[in-house]
Amino acid sequence: MNTRPTPAAHLVRQAFAAAAVASSLFLVGCGDSPEAMLAKAKESIEKKEPKAAEIHLKNLLQKEDNAEARFLLGMLHLEARDLRSAEKELLRAQKAGFDPQRLALPLARTQLQLGEPQKAIDEAGKAVPTDPAAKAELATLVGRAWLALGKRDEARRSFEAAIQASPDHAPAQAGLVTLQAAGGDLAGASAAIDLVLQKSPASPEAMSVKAELEQAQGRPAQAREWFAKVADADPKDRESRIRLVMIDTQAGDFAKAQSRVDELKRVTGPAAITMYLQSMLHYRQEKLEPARDAIQASLKAAPDYLPALALGSEIRAPGTSSRPSRMPAQVDLALNSTQATVCWRCSLRSAPRRCGGARSRSTAAPRIPRSTPSPARPRCAPMSRPRPQPSSTRPSPSIRTIRVRRPDWPSRTSPAAIASAASPSSKR
Repeated sequence: MNTRPTPAAHLVRQAFAAAAVASSLFLVGCGDSPEAMLAKAKESIEKKEPKAAEIHLKNLLQKEDNAEARFLLGMLHLEARDLRSAEKELLRAQKAGFDPQRLALPLARTQLQLGEPQKAIDEAGKAVPTDPAAKAELATLVGRAWLALGKRDEARRSFEAAIQASPDHAPAQAGLVTLQAAGGDLAGASAAIDLVLQKSPASPEAMSVKAELEQAQGRPAQAREWFAKVADADPKDRESRIRLVMIDTQAGDFAKAQSRVDELKRVTGPAAITMYLQSMLHYRQEKLEPARDAIQASLKAAPDYLPALALGSEIRAPGTSSRPSRMPAQVDLALNSTQATVCWRCSLRSAPRRCGGARSRSTAAPRIPRSTPSPARPRCAPMSRPRPQPSSTRPSPSIRTIRVRRPDWPSRTSPAAIASAASPSSKR
């Protein structure tokens, strides 16, 4: 008789074991003093045990409101990319009187990643670092925030201040290269970023700019190679994986694209953009039923997410036989439209909200122009409710119809923003 446990039984045992560990940590922590629990949390952080550290900190906060515990818990959330929880705990630490010099940089970084660049600039102004490396890091963050607001002159001054504080600070150098490329000098920017990579070959910021430049110059294979390096260097990086999914999907390499979507799901969960990419991948393979399920999940996470609305309008009810072999023009227009109101960073949140239009649509660098300019893209017509149709072709209730004035527009994806709402071209 085979007594080997089934996979389901093995998973159940693992769940019970994890629950037992958490319960034991909770019960042990309840009898410790706040100082002892804080010391245990710091020890767990040093041992790279974030779950145990989180339990110790929460046990401590049940006993008293400790500013340092709030700060450490916020840093754990930031490391885990739980940005809203990180902001909440860091603001509580600020209210409790935690050291503003230690708090300003992580709080500003959190707010910038949440698409709130002006808040990040205001928060960064509260810090007065004395260490050159800290000065460079803070000035670079402020430069990125100015870029997100479309203010290139201010961004340039911030990047130059960072380099003045630390001449070899690769993120600031990459920021200046991005500004050079945004001005149209792609060849000069490519040469400049190669010099940065010679000095700092492991810089994720420099590798990302290199990938952007390769894609902007029509070299998707080289762009994919650099985006893959960024993704491999950071298992939690989202943007590089989004780009890889788009490149592989358009190249027809669906197996690689699916593997990257699976990685995104582990990082973001059922976020709007992740499920949109999953639906697009199924759609390209003419797997209509899973494509419909995925786009409904995307719209559930962010009902106003324009790319998902556009793709959803293309996925019809069962019974429609003809499907285009490439990405529909409506979806491509939605990817590149400047009329979108929810940016891809907003779509990663469990409860997305409006990001404030052109003021703070993305924390990414300004769009790098293509070497061959494309004609101005048409605007999308206002969204309307779907008209009543026969029951055999009626779209899903969760999918709204979006009309496009030029449905024959060629299918192209933006080189610098994947399913993101770009700022107006005059500010990019």
